[in-house]
Amino acid sequence: MALTEINKQDGAPELRRRAILLYVVLVFVFVSLFARLIFLQVFQGERYTYLSENNRIRLKRVPGSRGMIVDRQGQLLVDSRPSFDLFFVPEDTDQPENTLRLLAQYLKWDENELLKTYEDNKSRAAFDEITLGRDVEWSTIVAVETHQLDLPGVTLRARPRRNYTDGPAAAHVLGYLGEVNQKQLQTLKAQGYGSGDEIGHYGLERRWE
Repeated sequence: MALTEINKQDGAPELRRRAILLYVVLVFVFVSLFARLIFLQVFQGERYTYLSENNRIRLKRVPGSRGMIVDRQGQLLVDSRPSFDLFFVPEDTDQPENTLRLLAQYLKWDENELLKTYEDNKSRAAFDEITLGRDVEWSTIVAVETHQLDLPGVTLRARPRRNYTDGPAAAHVLGYLGEVNQKQLQTLKAQGYGSGDEIGHYGLERRWE
């Protein structure tokens, strides 16, 4: 009986040392996790908030509507009509090339042209829109809407487009709208203009820009 008690007492210090070591390790792990949490939430919180916002938000440029132009007698000279542009977002489909081939088949467009447009824009971010067509025909709109489930990443967007009632007859006075070029973009970028935006060129369109 005495020998058993002595053996138990002899093992007690070793068990205590192991328990203390285990306790120290657990405390160190929890302190490390807590310190890491403080670092991420407090010191790096703004950075990760910015990254998460950019990851879930997709910005889309919405062109503003331009007003009508009438003469002094109230005769309509220029107004805006609805039109549709065709866009493609590679990130929204697992097989971009196959989607474009299928789109070309539905629209009876040149498959190589669509694939070339995609290849030329491959260096851009996958969530950036690629413009496939502007002011597309009604038959194109119907085909895309009919087969929308088969065309992930392909979208249509309505936008106003200028309509000159007298055609080019008074172009030197009324002016026209055109896409901003790179030279103009250098000075207009600070005002919120971006690549693909339209601005007034010459005449009243330019004056009232």
